[in-house]
Amino acid sequence: MPSTSERFDLLDLHDAPILAIERTRDGISLRLGHANLRAEHPANPEPTAVCVQPCVLLLRDVAGERARLFDDAAQAWVAHADAAAPLSGEIVEARQVSADAVTSYRFAGMHTAGWSEWEVTAGGFTLTWERVSGEAWFVGWPR
Repeated sequence: MPSTSERFDLLDLHDAPILAIERTRDGISLRLGHANLRAEHPANPEPTAVCVQPCVLLLRDVAGERARLFDDAAQAWVAHADAAAPLSGEIVEARQVSADAVTSYRFAGMHTAGWSEWEVTAGGFTLTWERVSGEAWFVGWPR
């Protein structure tokens, strides 16, 4: 299966359906319905951004994680009640943040309990996928 472990900034996980979150000895594995490789991504075989599916995002060498949920009633962030699966719908935003030799992957999106944020400190990532299914949803958008 094709894979990439580089240029997280050139992956587009917006609207990526989360099918499962699993913790293994290798790290945290997110099974996603699809992901997008931007046109500039070195693993993209096409001249435009593409959608790849199904795929697995593995966060390797996990050193820690933190999940929080926005409490609408209190208008404040609280500890997430379902820290094992802090996102259950789809990813709205995903980014990689590096500071002081520490790399974190930050995800934001919906959980059945409400808006959630999840931060995983990890040594790296690997995205694997089965096939390119066509152009990414945002190619030519807005039309």
